Amino acid sequence: MGRKLFFLLVLEFFLVPSTENPIFGYKLVLVWPNTFCQNTQCNTPIPQQFTIHGLWGYDSKSNNVVNCDNGPAFDRSLLNPIEKQLKFDMPGLDRDDEIHWRHQWNKHGKCSGMSVFEYFKEIQNFCPLQS
Repeated sequence: MGRKLFFLLVLEFFLVPSTENPIFGYKLVLVWPNTFCQNTQCNTPIPQQFTIHGLWGYDSKSNNVVNCDNGPAFDRSLLNPIEKQLKFDMPGLDRDDEIHWRHQWNKHGKCSGMSVFEYFKEIQNFCPLQS
């Protein structure tokens, strides 16, 4: 089994925690596709700029908040207004875009207390890469 090495850039944003939502802050995780794709079969063309991998919430002890059951189901149609830009900002490098977005929503987005649209729009607001 080979080792995988790729470059990630993590930007952190802090929030005021509430009793309804355990998220204290967010990590905006960016990836450099050229490095990621050296050891992974990627879709082509490979982007030549940082792309967004995900927005990960964490609690006051810096533990990732993941796999919550309280969010709505992923619905790609809710992303129609931002889909073109999302495909540029947050492509599924080694899988279909929708599969990547669904995974990020199910693992991290459901914990955010946001709707599907709000979560992905917030990702773009944190990091407007612009095509």
